[in-house]
Amino acid sequence: MKQKISLLLKNMLFILLIALLFFPCLLTAQITGKDITVGKAIQLHSNVLNEDRNIYVYTPVDHNTSQHRYPVLYVLDGNGSFFFSLAIANFLSRNSRMPQSIVIGIPNTNRMRDFTPTVDEQTPGSGGADKFLEFLEDELIPYIDQHYKTHPFRILYGHSLCGMFSIYTLFTRPDLFKAHIAVSPYLQYDNEYVIKKVKSILEKKSVFDNYLYITVGDEPDYLTSLNKFITLLENNAEKLQWLCYQKENEDHGSVPLKSVYDGLEFIHSDWLLPNDVALQGIESIKKYYAGLHQKYGNVIEISEVFLNTLGYQFMQHGFLEKAIDVFKYNVELYPNSANVYDSLGEGFETNNQFKLALKNYHKAVELGEKTSNPNTKIYQEHIERIQEKINN
Repeated sequence: MKQKISLLLKNMLFILLIALLFFPCLLTAQITGKDITVGKAIQLHSNVLNEDRNIYVYTPVDHNTSQHRYPVLYVLDGNGSFFFSLAIANFLSRNSRMPQSIVIGIPNTNRMRDFTPTVDEQTPGSGGADKFLEFLEDELIPYIDQHYKTHPFRILYGHSLCGMFSIYTLFTRPDLFKAHIAVSPYLQYDNEYVIKKVKSILEKKSVFDNYLYITVGDEPDYLTSLNKFITLLENNAEKLQWLCYQKENEDHGSVPLKSVYDGLEFIHSDWLLPNDVALQGIESIKKYYAGLHQKYGNVIEISEVFLNTLGYQFMQHGFLEKAIDVFKYNVELYPNSANVYDSLGEGFETNNQFKLALKNYHKAVELGEKTSNPNTKIYQEHIERIQEKINN
């Protein structure tokens, strides 16, 4: 069955995000008698920080049954930023603009302590950033890697003080995260300590094979320090792929939402399949995504939804053999999905290969009944339709 994907304007995303912000309500909403679950919370004891830390975890739907490994987005200020970050990551992956990803939210216990690299007399309890980095490197990331199907393409997102921390992490632990999103980074902290630190690091090491996306809203107090940092990057940082953008219509509170969307698109700018490659057929498509392994490592395959949509686009334009090849590949990648067999059946039916169509429709019904798929009745109707064609 064709799964329709609306080509919505970006602003429509935020309707979904507003709903997700009412997460506690969603957890108890009774639709079919079952709770709607977005992720789970775990508790991890940190010997480094000498405290228990709550961690939020989202995994893709097929995480437990798939053999694939997933990039990981780590979200600081997890109390408020986790839910809209996972919604954005899901939206982009469903539209084939980034791979499906695990999302980890890290709620705060002592924000001023954990994200400040120096002790500032004006900031009581500050100076714990290196300890928090040790917690990330030696405890949290190893725990996530041990318990979930991850691979080393990691992204760190932070806003304001956490944005400064993300930049600090990039230059002091460049191998820990491949990419960083720093929103309104508070680089003026402690007489611009992080800028001075980065300057001293760049004098010794200029090659950083990372991605950095920086944004700031209509925030004049942040611009002087940020401009100094940008000048450093322009003159000294080789190989670092970075972009800094001011969102003048946003303020300090509103800028994170759109920045996560744009930052993830920037980092994964090569993930969306070019039209000219798609038109060459399935072998070119496979080759293109195989080429991305150099950047992402052993990433998951192309999404089922994307391949399904691409197959129907080929059908609509009369490229039936290409459509069938795409549907076959979708069956190969997602053999436990009822819908991929139904789509392959439609491809064969359109190509007047009725017996092959019937075989795949039966497989769709079989899997649909096994998984209580709500579209099973439609798959059965397809069987009845193709049987009439065979009999006539």
